[in-house]
Amino acid sequence: MAEAPFGSHSDGGPRSRAHPRGRSRRPFPGACRCTAAARRRPGLRRTSPERYRDLVALHDALSAGPRIRIGRLWAGGATTAACAALITVIGSLIARGLLGLPVPVPVNPASAPVGVAAAYALGAAALTLQATALLQMLMAVAPRPASALAWVCGPITAIATVVPLAVRAPLGAAVATAVINLAAGVVVIFLLAATAAVASRRPGPPSRGP
Repeated sequence: MAEAPFGSHSDGGPRSRAHPRGRSRRPFPGACRCTAAARRRPGLRRTSPERYRDLVALHDALSAGPRIRIGRLWAGGATTAACAALITVIGSLIARGLLGLPVPVPVNPASAPVGVAAAYALGAAALTLQATALLQMLMAVAPRPASALAWVCGPITAIATVVPLAVRAPLGAAVATAVINLAAGVVVIFLLAATAAVASRRPGPPSRGP
């Protein structure tokens, strides 16, 4: 193998590897060089210890990943649970009160509308809080927690939409239940994805002391 050409460095240092196209490789203006390298190559500009420590601190912060703000995460999860419960309450009251459809299926049509709506809302809120706990775990281990949550909750929402259409129940009630479940699932996924963005804190450049 032929040896690569060498040439003089632009900053006056010893001979260094040239650019593959024949041009000498120029160093970055603000490039950091450790003290050991500066002693080996006297022509290199020496970096201040403060700048080197700042780079090491920034590297450690970026390697650790984003920090999770637990308070914001669970505040967003509680808000999302309230929205999911509200969707199911409004949907069941409209379907039962205005359209006369016994939702959700396969609940007994003779059940009290208020009790059924309350149980439906509590179930939706409980599932949303479980999804929030799953999101917290994904934010600690997954590089893209919002996408991972969508891949988990998307099929669950699809199942909750299809199951009412597969049971033996009036068609109108089954379609209404499927629509309510789909709307609640989509809202939960989008709101929890936004919560993940708000609850994660990316490390910034290290601040220097006085």
